[in-house]
Amino acid sequence: FISDGVILNEIVVDGQSLAMYNEEACNFVLYADLLWLSFCNSAVCMLLAINPETGGYVWQKRLEGMRWISEPHFHADKMFILSNEGLLIHERV
Repeated sequence: FISDGVILNEIVVDGQSLAMYNEEACNFVLYADLLWLSFCNSAVCMLLAINPETGGYVWQKRLEGMRWISEPHFHADKMFILSNEGLLIHERV
């Protein structure tokens, strides 16, 4: 994976490499100096915020029971994600 010129050799979530997911399942967005990643596997979707310089997770959220989620969109301290259950809105506190 390449983000803003930084090569990430592998991203591991719950002990599994994201390399096993196809490209359509993973959505990347660079926002506020973080690499935001959304992906789904079976009935679990994940949203991660990753520091691209260290590869460490800054934030993660597991979304149970969803079949798909879009990449996050940001506006005025809010994050918007479209899912099979509708629009999810997370507000920064």
